[in-house]
Amino acid sequence: MTMDIVVCNEKKIMRMLQIFISRLLVTNKTC
Repeated sequence: MTMDIVVCNEKKIMRMLQIFISRLLVTNKTC
């Protein structure tokens, strides 16, 4: 159970990072 929770959290973190990076790229392009 603990491993499943860790994997789920890692996926969420990766998704958040990807969204954050994509937003940074977009803001940089607009600037």
